[in-house]
Amino acid sequence: MDEQRSQAYLSLIQELLECPGGEENDVLNRHRELVDEGFVQVCELVAAQLQQAGQENNAGFLRNVAQQVGAYLAQQGTGGNQQAALGQFWQQMLQAEMQGGTAAVHQVMRQNMGLIVPALGNTIAQSMPALLAQYPNQAEGVVALVEDTCTSIQQFPYGRYAEALEIAIRGYGVVLALRADQPPKRAQTLNNLGVARRTQAEMGINPAAHLESAIAAYDEAAGISRRLGLDKDLSGTLNNLGNARSTQAEMGINPAAHLESAITAYDEAAGISRRLGLARDLATTLNNFGFAYKAQSRLAGNSSTQKQQALENAYRSFQEALERVEYLRGEIGADSEGYKRNFNEEWNKVYLGMVEVCLELGRYQDAIEYVDRSKARNLVELMATRDAYPGGVIPENIRQQLQSLKIAIAQAERRLQEETNPDSTHLNQLRQQKQELEPYKPLHFQAMQALLDEETVILEWYILPDKFLTFTLTAERLNLWTSSKEDLDKLIDWGNSYLRDYRNRDNSQWRNTLAERLETLAPILHLDEILANLFNNFPNCKKLILIPHRYLHLFPLHALPFATGEGEGKFLQDLFPKGVTYAPNCQLLQQAQNRSRPHFNRLFAIQNPTKDLDWADVEIEIIRTLFPDRNTLAGKNATTANLLNEQRQKILSQTHHLFFSCHAAFDPTSPLDSGLLLADGILTLENIIANLNLNNCSLVTLSACETGQVAIDRTDEYISLSSGFILAGSPSVLVSLWSVNQVSTALLLIRTYELLQQQPGQLALSLQGAQKWLRETTVSGFEQWRQQCPLFSQEWREALQPVFAQMGQNQEEGINHRPYQSPYHWAAFCIVGQGEQAMATDAKKIAAFTALLQENLNNWIAKHGESLLELQQQLGDDDEKDAAAIEGWLQQRQDLYDQYTAKLAPRKRTLSLSGQKGFAGIKAPGKDESLEQLIEQAVKGIKPPGNDKSLDELIEQAVKNNTNLGNSDPSPDQNREKPQS
Repeated sequence: MDEQRSQAYLSLIQELLECPGGEENDVLNRHRELVDEGFVQVCELVAAQLQQAGQENNAGFLRNVAQQVGAYLAQQGTGGNQQAALGQFWQQMLQAEMQGGTAAVHQVMRQNMGLIVPALGNTIAQSMPALLAQYPNQAEGVVALVEDTCTSIQQFPYGRYAEALEIAIRGYGVVLALRADQPPKRAQTLNNLGVARRTQAEMGINPAAHLESAIAAYDEAAGISRRLGLDKDLSGTLNNLGNARSTQAEMGINPAAHLESAITAYDEAAGISRRLGLARDLATTLNNFGFAYKAQSRLAGNSSTQKQQALENAYRSFQEALERVEYLRGEIGADSEGYKRNFNEEWNKVYLGMVEVCLELGRYQDAIEYVDRSKARNLVELMATRDAYPGGVIPENIRQQLQSLKIAIAQAERRLQEETNPDSTHLNQLRQQKQELEPYKPLHFQAMQALLDEETVILEWYILPDKFLTFTLTAERLNLWTSSKEDLDKLIDWGNSYLRDYRNRDNSQWRNTLAERLETLAPILHLDEILANLFNNFPNCKKLILIPHRYLHLFPLHALPFATGEGEGKFLQDLFPKGVTYAPNCQLLQQAQNRSRPHFNRLFAIQNPTKDLDWADVEIEIIRTLFPDRNTLAGKNATTANLLNEQRQKILSQTHHLFFSCHAAFDPTSPLDSGLLLADGILTLENIIANLNLNNCSLVTLSACETGQVAIDRTDEYISLSSGFILAGSPSVLVSLWSVNQVSTALLLIRTYELLQQQPGQLALSLQGAQKWLRETTVSGFEQWRQQCPLFSQEWREALQPVFAQMGQNQEEGINHRPYQSPYHWAAFCIVGQGEQAMATDAKKIAAFTALLQENLNNWIAKHGESLLELQQQLGDDDEKDAAAIEGWLQQRQDLYDQYTAKLAPRKRTLSLSGQKGFAGIKAPGKDESLEQLIEQAVKGIKPPGNDKSLDELIEQAVKNNTNLGNSDPSPDQNREKPQS
């Protein structure tokens, strides 16, 4: 179904909804060319959306239209002989069920949408005598096939939902009549019947009566399972029964009594699941438990004590459910990323419930923990595994230990259920052992605050079904702002309009109205109110980290306009003089901060692979001059084959900065196929994740279209090109949120790197300065920059002169024209991850190496004595050359280089629960201890050259004094390197 025809269907549906009563047939006759099975399918989909939005009358009207049109099409398509057509249709579905199961049945149904009518249920009943006569010795097999086919019909996801349910229910009735003397299988059919009846109720089809029918079916099934001792089946039936009772309560049918009945059913089901070790069933029941208790807390007439008790019960239920979910995650193989995404989709509801309960209990710290933990979970886990184990694969011995611990935990849990006075000490010890072995460890609130200094704030969003939350987190406090349902509806409408216009083939309307659109988003998010509170309580705030949720990742939040108190117009990023960055969640931010990248002098660039981006050449040729060590793949040489070959992989593993200037595109329907267009094809996100090693990379710049877009799903998994390069090892990625203009992009990035040269490591600050410059600079200002920018050679100044001259051709403003003031030009790029890196000075590099040499003197001399003497010969009085020589020597010895990089890493800020303020690991200075003495203790052992002995003197003396030099085995040393084979 193409987009144009879909829009035509929607227009016809809108016309039907708006036409006066009785004129529907006239409207349909005027558009006969649209009256087909596709129209029926779209009617069903729109009806489902209207039902969800609470528009019951319109939903029912459209379902009636779909049913009548479907019946008409069936009549037309069969030449009036509908009964024969239905019989043939039923035989095709039975055959499909035997050969291909549910998917095959759905394919047949999609090809015969007009035959999905209630009369098909009668056809099923009428066909049974002939089927049983045809297979007299396989009666149960025939009945089972009919039931399985009816279950597939019930699950049809492409429209005609009400009709499919009615057909399935009629079929279940036929099966039940044949299973009177087969109690276990009868119980199974009763469960299927109950699910179908409850679904009818949830669709608004005679809900009270159909819920009673569902409960009657579940009660009979539960009775059978109890009588026969079928505990596993009983657990599932009780869970279904609890769901039906909860649905009654949601619909206002005697809610207090029915919630109590639901909780009773869930309680019995949970007990059975615990006893039998049914982890998935238990997690499902505990989740349902949590929502039932949450609903119970909101009953009219509750006392404060009753409400509090119900919320505490809900909290415990969701907490245990999440523990079970984590256990189930551990059963998934490391190579099952697709399954993990589906798994997260399935269990995201537990996080939603837990966050809502935390809010009602006023546990805001717990709320932000669960909010953050629910985001980008697969990405965080993959990063943790890659950081902990080479290749990102948990070693087999560790995997076996984890499996043994999971079994022991399950056994301990079952024993506790049977003990009169349970003691969970041993169980907690087992869980602790398991957590210590697992690379992924949940981030708690104190660790979130430890990410922030006294000038930095995090704004983190979370979208719930009826509102959205904005958490404001600083090093000292946490604030929460909660939207109304009306705010959420406005946000959804704004986002739909934004994305619809952007994804239009001609998105000129989106480009031309972007500034006005952004003006309306800030009030919807109530950022003025949130920021006023922030600066009132945190006036020293200078840096902002944005953690969006779901579709908010797609919007340029840093570019939202604000009116200051003085009436001056500013953008969000202007309020934070040290820059704005983005992150998927706090845990990934922590992982990025732990990646020390003190170097920024080795560039690897991909330049204009398709040879149709002239400004990509300008961009790379100018920026590359800033790097003393540079490699470039340009034009036809910039292929995926060349990039991923063994030689380039080795270079990439030592690269400090990776820069792509090329075409790119993001595919929201298949994000792993998104990628960067090179000369021989696409470097996909899947290739990036599987092949790139960027463990020394400080920054990846993706100067291309849509490199910052994210796949939108309910779990906020953050599948994007950004995540691919972060997973590969880079702590920071510079990306674009939309299809960009190559001229303004080149100017923006050249200016960014010009500023970055002036303030090394300050990525976010440099980008912010460049964006402000691009939007505010006039034609005359660009011309002045062309003449004065130190990055331009004379050749480039001359080449760019006619380009800048063309900018002044705006007849109204002339040289005062600001050609790039639209946010389309200046706001597309943002930094994901760490917005700044502590760049090591040459003196610091030498000092770090000296300290390592002093700490490991005998070990290093024994192993590397001769090569150290060679290094000593290269050292002199020039710090820059000495540092380069040292790093060249270390990079040939990866284990030593890793120790050196760790030594260069900045000291991490930590929080203590004590009242003292002091450095981690060092007591706070007392009356007898001066601050100078404390600092002296902190730096003791790191002796830079010039204090007593120079570095080359230290090496020379150490080598002369050591008699081993690798000629004989030195005494054992636990810090010594293992011999290499």
